[in-house]
Amino acid sequence: MFTRQARVLTRILILALLAIGLVACGRKSSNAPLSYVPADTSFVFANIQPINENQFKLQSRMFAISLPMQIASLRKLSQKFKTNDPHAAGLLDAFANELDQGSLQAIAKHSGIRLKGLTAIYGIGLTPVARFQINDINAFQAMIQRLQNGYGQAFPKTMLGKQAYWHIALGKAPIQILIAIEGQQGVLALAPGKANPELLKRILGIQRPEKSLQSTGQLNELADHYGYRKDSIITDIHIDRIIKTVFNGKDPMLLTLLKNKMPVLPANCAVDAERIASRVPEISGGATRIKADQYSKRIDIRLAPDIIKAFSTLPTYLPGLKSIDKASLAILLAVPVAKIRDFWIAQADAVAAKPFTCGKLTNLNRAFARMRANLPKLGIPPIGELTGIGIVIDQLPTPHSTGKMTGLRAHAIVTSSNPQGLLALSQATVPGLRNTHIKPDSVPVPINAPKLSTRIAEPLWLALNSHHIGVAVGQNGNEKLAKLMKAAPAQPGFLMAMHYTGVAMSRLLDNFVTMQTRRIAHTPRSSTALRAKLHQALQNIRKQMQMIRSTNIEIRMGKQGLVLTSQTEIKPN
Repeated sequence: MFTRQARVLTRILILALLAIGLVACGRKSSNAPLSYVPADTSFVFANIQPINENQFKLQSRMFAISLPMQIASLRKLSQKFKTNDPHAAGLLDAFANELDQGSLQAIAKHSGIRLKGLTAIYGIGLTPVARFQINDINAFQAMIQRLQNGYGQAFPKTMLGKQAYWHIALGKAPIQILIAIEGQQGVLALAPGKANPELLKRILGIQRPEKSLQSTGQLNELADHYGYRKDSIITDIHIDRIIKTVFNGKDPMLLTLLKNKMPVLPANCAVDAERIASRVPEISGGATRIKADQYSKRIDIRLAPDIIKAFSTLPTYLPGLKSIDKASLAILLAVPVAKIRDFWIAQADAVAAKPFTCGKLTNLNRAFARMRANLPKLGIPPIGELTGIGIVIDQLPTPHSTGKMTGLRAHAIVTSSNPQGLLALSQATVPGLRNTHIKPDSVPVPINAPKLSTRIAEPLWLALNSHHIGVAVGQNGNEKLAKLMKAAPAQPGFLMAMHYTGVAMSRLLDNFVTMQTRRIAHTPRSSTALRAKLHQALQNIRKQMQMIRSTNIEIRMGKQGLVLTSQTEIKPN
């Protein structure tokens, strides 16, 4: 297992990888970082073309917000190591000093990393490697020297052929950090402590892959297929390859972490594991639109054909994203209970027909059998008739000294295959609705509910049609509810939409942290330090939210799996 020092140094590596990912851009060439990435890598985060200047400016602003907290955290952690591990403490302080340059541009200049270079963070099996371009070799070497000075001793340096590299042991852990300079490129890796020469050659680039992502153009094809911008970091994670690597039992990093005690698994275990991985074989993503005031992203989750078929033609009758993009905070969520029930019944039946045979996975057979026995209960009305839920908040409430909520402006919608039945049940169980007479014509009527009025000091409205039940709170709530009830439904396959403004999200976060602070104050282990940490986290998130005008998020089932898209409007700097 990792020692505390190992966890700390690993954290440093992760921060370094993130910083490298933020500053990377560059030109395509046969010596580009992608030419070192195996075509069958399990994961990669890389850009193909120079990163868009607007994206870099936005990332710099975000980085500047979180940077002070990261530096303070490193310095505080360093204090804890001063007595027992001065080397780790010194390295933490040195790394904090490298980050404490005022801006991302200053950090890059101080470290020698090229702002207009290419980067790739990828896996050689399960061994993570980062390769990036260096603008100033002398500055990069000076940074390494400063880190060594902080550490209190030189990092061991070794030659492999003609390639030199530094290696830093992670305490008593069986892994190490490798740093190398190859031409005008830097290499940073987390490798097995006793990595064999063949793995080291691949990490250091002495031995390139026979087929790389550069030579095959796979990342280019992925970007073209899904519309990812090539001047942004593109993510591609192959779940199926990771599972196959794990169950192969030969990966050096895996064997190192397991201290060479990898159990010998029967062949049927690998078959069962690949069967599970085939359900979600790949996840990819990237930016699709980058402007000074707008940043759009897309994430694609590939799924098995039967999952796609079950949900791609799903009609929920919920309105689409356009119906909520003017609200302060809103969410539309497809809840096709009957369809979900039928899908999981089919999955349970498939497992019953072909059970998992691997001893480590046979508990899944029992879990699916129990689930199959309980799933029919989801068909019971009114739950079994639900197809969607939507909540739209135009104005958040203000607590009143009398206990009433004032100032709330919101409307909600519930879609059902039997809205009349749902209304009848609501009127039977909620006394205040019994005297509310309504027609299925989408026209909101006032709710005559004295008990509800004692809690909510705003007008209440109710509406009904053949697919929806709607409720509204607040002045003119009937007008907005009527529009929502008549809005055009989203396209089949729609699963979720969300909209929020930075102002509304900041206010919600304020309320959440206030509640958490009160809770912490009454717990036995509460501390001033914990409350301060929570407050600092809130300040960072609030600053990020202050950059945002609004964000729209949508999830739908596409032809190849789940598609998550987001569009964020950015305020000027």
